[in-house]
Amino acid sequence: MKKHHFLFWMVPAMLVSACSMPTALQNTIITYPPHPVVPVPEKLVVANLFDVRAQDYRDNKDELFVKLIEETVNRTATVMGEGFEVPASAEPDLIRYADSLLTRQQASHGIFLTKFNAYFDQTHVEVTKTEDGKEREAFYDIVVEIGYSMRGPGVQHFDTVIVARRHHSSRSVLSGLLAAGPNIVSNRDDALEGALVNVDLYAKCFFEGRENRARWLYVKKDFEAVGHAVQRSDYEAAFQASEKLTENRDPKISAKAYYNCAVLLEQMGRYEKVKPYLQESLRIQSTFDDARDMLRDYWHQ
Repeated sequence: MKKHHFLFWMVPAMLVSACSMPTALQNTIITYPPHPVVPVPEKLVVANLFDVRAQDYRDNKDELFVKLIEETVNRTATVMGEGFEVPASAEPDLIRYADSLLTRQQASHGIFLTKFNAYFDQTHVEVTKTEDGKEREAFYDIVVEIGYSMRGPGVQHFDTVIVARRHHSSRSVLSGLLAAGPNIVSNRDDALEGALVNVDLYAKCFFEGRENRARWLYVKKDFEAVGHAVQRSDYEAAFQASEKLTENRDPKISAKAYYNCAVLLEQMGRYEKVKPYLQESLRIQSTFDDARDMLRDYWHQ
C-alpha cells in the first residue's frame, strides 16, 4: 500500500522590494497525475469498508468519525465523478463486500475507504529560560489519515493512504510532564476540514491539478532592469531583460539569467518552455540549487 504525505495549508504570496535579493514570486504550476485511470470509469460508486465501531475508541471519537466518514464518502463521490465526468454515487454506511456493491450498483469502478484516523501529533517542544527557571511550550499538528482502494472488474487494485497535516496550536508543558494534546472531538471543524482536503489531495492521484510555488527571482545589481519590470508587473519585459543576460561572460550571472527566464515563463503560464532554460542554467552551474529544485516540478516533460 502506497502512502502519500501532504501538507494542506497554502503558502502566502510573497513579493519583496526590488532592492532586496532575491525577490520571491508566487507562481502556479500544473501537477500531473501519477496514476491516471485507463480506461476511464463508466460509472463510479464510493463506499466505506472501515468499521469505526470495531475500533473501541474513547471520548465519543467513534460518533465523530462516523460523521466524518460520511462527509468524506460524499465528497469523494462528488470530486471523482466530476473529474472523470461520469455518474458517481455515494454509500456512506458501512458495507462488508465491495464486489457485491459494484454488481448491485452496476458500477464499473468503486472507491472504498479502508482506513480513517484524525488525531493531534506533538511535533516539538520549545524550551525558554526565564527568571524562575524554564518554560516549555508544546506544538501540535492536526493529522487526518484516510486509506482508499480503487477497484473494478479486471482492474488491478490501487490502494493508498493519504496523510494530510497542518500546524494547529501550542500549549504550555509543566516541568517533567508531557502535555496532553488537543481533543479531536472538540475540534471537529478542523478535523472535517482536514478530511475534505484529504479527498482533494487523493484526486490529484488521477487528475491534473494546480499548486502554488514561491520562486526566487534575481533582481539586484546586473538584474536591476528585471526588478523594475517586475515592480510594474511587466513580466514579458522582465523575461527579455533576463534573456539578454544569459549571454553574460560570468557563468554565475548567465546561470541566474537562465533560471530567471524559467521563473518568468512559469509566471506567464508558458510551462512547455520552462524546462530547457532550467537545464541550460544547470549546464552552466551544476550546483545551482534554485534551478535544481525548480526542475523537480518538470520531470514529466
